[in-house]
Amino acid sequence: MSSESARKLGVDVEADKTHPSESLAPLNSAQPKSSAAARSITPRAIALAIPLVALNAYWVTLVEVRWYTLDGTSLPLFITPIFFLFCICGLNALWRRISPNSALRTGELLTIYIMLVIGTVLAAHDMIQNLFGVLPMPITLLPRRVSSKRRSSSTCSLRVFC
Repeated sequence: MSSESARKLGVDVEADKTHPSESLAPLNSAQPKSSAAARSITPRAIALAIPLVALNAYWVTLVEVRWYTLDGTSLPLFITPIFFLFCICGLNALWRRISPNSALRTGELLTIYIMLVIGTVLAAHDMIQNLFGVLPMPITLLPRRVSSKRRSSSTCSLRVFC
C-alpha cells in the first residue's frame, strides 16, 4: 500500500514500520511471571482426578457389563468424562464465588478431563472388561490329567503351569 493511499484511508504509515520484536512485546508481558502459575498438572488436580477415575471406571464397567444398557464408550466422544467435567465446572463456578483465588484453573480442569478420558479408554467396551473372562482361560485349557513325572518336578513352582 502506498503512503498516499494509506493517508487517504486514515492509516498511520509510521506506526506500521515498527520492529517485529516491538510488536511481540505485549505478548511477552501477558505471560505469567512465575512457573507455578503456568502449571496445569498440579497435585490438587491429580488428587481430584484419581478418585474420579476410579468412580468413572466403576460406573462404565457397571453400566456396560452388568446392565449392558449404555454403550457410552462406543461413541467418539465419551459421555462419562463429559458428565464429570460438567459437574466439576459447576462446582468450580460456585467455589469461584466463595474463593476466587483457590478455584481450579483451565489447565487443571483439562488435566482432570484427560485423566478421566484415559481411564474411560481402559475401562471401555471391549478393553479391560474382556480381561475378566480371559484371566481364568489358562486354567480351563489345561488337560485334566497331568503325568506323574511332570507333577513331581521340583523346578516348577506353579502347579497350574506344570
